[in-house]
Amino acid sequence: MASDPGEEVDPHTHAVRVQAAMHGILSYLRLHPDAADSLRGVKLWLRLLPDELGERVVSEALGQLVAQGEIGSWNVIGGAVVYGRVRQRWVE
Repeated sequence: MASDPGEEVDPHTHAVRVQAAMHGILSYLRLHPDAADSLRGVKLWLRLLPDELGERVVSEALGQLVAQGEIGSWNVIGGAVVYGRVRQRWVE
């Protein structure tokens, strides 16, 4: 059952939701390595996960993944931010 988007949850529950979103995002990118999308689009990648993974949770998960270097973020024309896999560079 989905919770009210404005409902406050305890820090542990929130952290578990963020971890679930991070895992879902990385799993999706393993299956679709060329995928890249906005926050709204990434939320659709996670549509099979519980509704509790609202925009705030997904945004925080994306921020943590970017900070850890697991994914990249790019500003595109129109002001949107797009997230996707960071391609490894060839080592010479």
